[in-house]
Amino acid sequence: MSRSKKRRRASRASGPESAVFGRYGIDESKLNRILNQLMNGAVPRSIPAEYDDDDGDDDDYGVEFLDQGRGTRSVAAPSGESNETAATSEDWVDAAASIRRTFPSASRRTIGTVTDLRLRRNGTEEQVEATIRDGEREYLAAVEVDFDAKTFDVSCTCKSPRCCLHQWRLLEYFQSELVSATSRTLKELFPEEFAERQYRESLEFLQRLSLSTNGPTPDFIANTDDAPPTIRFLWEIGFYTRNGIDYLRLMPLRQQERKNGGWTKGRSLTVHTFYQADEHSLSDLDRRIRSACYRPNHFETEFVLDVGKALEILAESDRLIRNEQSCTVKYCTLEIETTETDEAIRVSSSLQQLVEQLGAEASCRTGVYQGGAFVLKEASAELFLFPCREAMAMTVCQMVTKPIVLSPDHRARINETLERVARSVPVRQSQTQDVDTVEDARQPALLLQLRNDGELNVTVCVKSRDGQLLLPGIGPVQRRCSIDDRDVLLVRNHREEIRIARNLIEQLELTLPQASQDWRTRVVGAEAIADLMTRVGAFVQTGEAAVVWHRQSATELNVLGSVSAANVHIQINRQRDWFGLNGSCRIGDTELPLTDLLAGVRGQRTAGLLEISPGKWAAISEELQQILKRLADSSHESRGKLTIDPSAAMNVRQLQDLKIQIESDRAWQKCLAKIENAQQIDPSVPDGLQCELRDYQREGFRWLCRLAEWGVGAILADDMGLG
Repeated sequence: MSRSKKRRRASRASGPESAVFGRYGIDESKLNRILNQLMNGAVPRSIPAEYDDDDGDDDDYGVEFLDQGRGTRSVAAPSGESNETAATSEDWVDAAASIRRTFPSASRRTIGTVTDLRLRRNGTEEQVEATIRDGEREYLAAVEVDFDAKTFDVSCTCKSPRCCLHQWRLLEYFQSELVSATSRTLKELFPEEFAERQYRESLEFLQRLSLSTNGPTPDFIANTDDAPPTIRFLWEIGFYTRNGIDYLRLMPLRQQERKNGGWTKGRSLTVHTFYQADEHSLSDLDRRIRSACYRPNHFETEFVLDVGKALEILAESDRLIRNEQSCTVKYCTLEIETTETDEAIRVSSSLQQLVEQLGAEASCRTGVYQGGAFVLKEASAELFLFPCREAMAMTVCQMVTKPIVLSPDHRARINETLERVARSVPVRQSQTQDVDTVEDARQPALLLQLRNDGELNVTVCVKSRDGQLLLPGIGPVQRRCSIDDRDVLLVRNHREEIRIARNLIEQLELTLPQASQDWRTRVVGAEAIADLMTRVGAFVQTGEAAVVWHRQSATELNVLGSVSAANVHIQINRQRDWFGLNGSCRIGDTELPLTDLLAGVRGQRTAGLLEISPGKWAAISEELQQILKRLADSSHESRGKLTIDPSAAMNVRQLQDLKIQIESDRAWQKCLAKIENAQQIDPSVPDGLQCELRDYQREGFRWLCRLAEWGVGAILADDMGLG
């Protein structure tokens, strides 16, 4: 407790109460009036000058003015004048907060509910009162404030000699209602302020809405006079050096078309800025290059360019430049070659041989790019690319200035090392010069495996000259084998294999997982498998691709296509006491007789595919299969011909509902008409029947009558097992 507080308590204990209140500006007559009101049950208070938060008691009372600077109006009257204007909600909020600070800690608890709140105004004196329901009892609490004199009175029907819980609850509730912009109390007691708050709040929300818009308001009227300028992106070749080796990089250059023709000089951009360019301003080439941009790590925000992929895209365009000159791109095969003399074995690369061939006057520049090694002929702006791994690219670039010359004494170790090198690039050794070098075949092929769950595994491959299936761009680039009893050296072109495989994937509309390194995908669903096999069949027939079935495949599918209402044709004609049934099903270039089709529909489907003929599969819906199966069950085959009787008309009618093409003669049409008539009749039970039929018995009676009208026989029996 503070020293001043202790002094006040000591003074209160030793001296008259008038001395205590006199220190706060209250005279003797005012003190007597307060004492009289205390004896009568009312509790007068003045707005507290200070709230002592040491112990929360009510020993710090004094006369103090309310906040006069709040808002735009002052509660205090001008000097010498009385303020007759009604208090605002903010005045009441300040007053309630100040009065609540005078309450002792024991009275600061929220109890009961507040009802029937009223506000009475009498000049500068205003009183708020309400009913406080505490359990089953109700109390009338009131607070009266003189906003001119800055005094207040509180009262309650509980007749507590001190500030009570009901008065605290009234002030707490009234203050919270006035603070809330949506309270009903504020709307009823201060309608103008309520409307003003609603207006300000709505305006604030509107301003927030305007600030949340992204950028300026776009033009909504189409411009018929000026068209947006055409832009294009050029890609300039540049370099950076790391560990003494030049690395190639591409930087975008943004150009804008001039009104009088031609293009501006252009402005250099970062790859990230290019990636964020407006989609509508990009050409198809730009979008393809954009797809070659990526984030190096998940925590990186800047996009970078895969230079190798970008060069593949730019190789067929005029957008690649070097020193403001259009640059041409030529892909070359990286090969390692050994030449041997009596004194040394020299190991060189095709890149090194190209540099020597161009000569020093060509100002060649060698280095590494993201995808291999390069040679740039500065004079003619020709870029020669040698796709390989980065480690290999660094080595062959260093071989240009540091040739590899070894002694023949180390031939065994040299050959062992070159065998490992041959796994990545072709190696031509001097001792194999007499062996014919043959470029390996690059026929696209598909390795298919139908799983037991009906899904189809598809692996895209290339078929070599000796019949092996190779994964495109993976594995040794050369190997020795025997073809037609001749020892040859097969050399693969990895880059060309990848191009062929990607082209096959695009034409077959396959989707390979992005992280797939084994060229494998999976096709799910009968329709998707049938569509794929139909497209594959077209490639196989022209010899453009080969299909090999995996040894662990559930079965080998020769998928013809789909059996549908559009490719099934049926003919029905009268033959003595029955009807002849003919027809066919045409799937692509294959035509199946109806006899084979009806025999095939009795089988079980595998992932939606049905073996409609030995070794021939087709997709068919379950509904169509069931109807054709019922037709097959109601037909009879004799000497390769199918016949049906009138009882099969219902199955044929279901085929018509599926829009299957059916040709029939007049006799069959008459049979169908009988079915229509039979279904329309509603036979009644004969009057002479001396019993009451149950519902299922009536239904059986009607069924027999309709069959009689139709002209076919039937047996009505039960399976109750009563003998």
